Amino acid sequence: MKTKHLVAFVILLLFTIINAMDLNRERHFPDTSKHDAEYRLWNNLKLGRNTTLVMPPHNDTSPITVIIGLHLLLLRDMDIAQQTMTSEAYLQLGWTDSRLQWDPLKYENITTIRVPNHRLWQPDIKLYNSAKAEAMDAMGNVYAMLYSEGDIWWVPPVTLYSTCPMDIKHYPYDVHDCNITFGSWTSNGYHIDLAVREMELNELDSRGGEWEVLSGISKAEATYYECCDEPYPSVTFTLQLRRRSPFYKMTVLFPILASIALILTSLCISPFSRHRITLNVLGLILLVLQLLHFELKLPSVGGSPPIIASFCGWLVIQGTLTTILTVCVVSFLGVKKQDRNPVPSSIKTFVNLWPVQMMGPQGLVQFSFIPFKYNQETEKLDATSNSDAENPFNDPNARNENYEEWLGFFQIVDRIVFEIGRASCRERV
Repeated sequence: MKTKHLVAFVILLLFTIINAMDLNRERHFPDTSKHDAEYRLWNNLKLGRNTTLVMPPHNDTSPITVIIGLHLLLLRDMDIAQQTMTSEAYLQLGWTDSRLQWDPLKYENITTIRVPNHRLWQPDIKLYNSAKAEAMDAMGNVYAMLYSEGDIWWVPPVTLYSTCPMDIKHYPYDVHDCNITFGSWTSNGYHIDLAVREMELNELDSRGGEWEVLSGISKAEATYYECCDEPYPSVTFTLQLRRRSPFYKMTVLFPILASIALILTSLCISPFSRHRITLNVLGLILLVLQLLHFELKLPSVGGSPPIIASFCGWLVIQGTLTTILTVCVVSFLGVKKQDRNPVPSSIKTFVNLWPVQMMGPQGLVQFSFIPFKYNQETEKLDATSNSDAENPFNDPNARNENYEEWLGFFQIVDRIVFEIGRASCRERV
């Protein structure tokens, strides 16, 4: 009886050990059928020099179609001086290689494998408008997706240094269209045809940047050159960029508005007042500082200069001429009666012309909101600020016919200077 129990115990112990060995074998050695199938697939595809260097089968009527897309991630820099744009993106490339097809049923239903990009033939797609020659081949060394139909999808990360002609005429509210153009470097349209995907901007991070992307347009086109009969296809992605201007309102627009206010205020004062010089000088200082800011911020590029810079330049000319005229008038008022020369006949003839008469004190349009009118009290106030006892402002009898004619002439000249400056600014704008 003891022998039977001992035999049963031994049999149970052996059965337990065998089950434990089977569980351990299943745990450490899973089913390798799919792994083996992928290994066989790699061996049968024979990815080597033939599939890397030689183009897939094609002919002139059915070229290899390469699909190009661009997934823009970041707009890094816009260099106005160099006329370049730097951006980060995923370049999407897709084509078909009929040599790399297989039947998924023979390989455990494997429909996709990941292949190093250097083991595949790749179209020589380059950035046509590259701003740096060394950056034309700067594509990330990433794997490509190979499908059982022979379709290949490769999405390398790229840093694009592209040329972008910019017109800063409307600075700081300028809008630019920048192109990113790709194409085959050596193959014509009979060997490689290009198709385009819509540009993807959904992950573009432009928060806090100086430029805002308004839109992105994708198009494919073929170019014919005089030297050749073959078409040369290319794909162009166009970005419309607008400068964000809130910062420039504080650094550009507000100082210019303050300068304009000072100069316009000086124009409301009679050209025979010394206070006009003070306002003009303050406005000129602000304008010159602003022009220096433009010189540092905006490089000398071709095309039209910024309207706002031209406007500031002509305001400087306007303010300078007005200041010089006011200095001449004030200096003339300080000349003694007996030292004043009569108005030349040529000036009288000019003043008596009816278009010029309209600009004078009795014209239809007055130059200043405060027209000139002789005021003894004003001259007394001006005289108190001058320590010279012989100042003619203290002598109301210092006014004579020559005095009145010269004052009328100065006011007409003041009006003409203003009209010339206004017309020049309007032409520039």
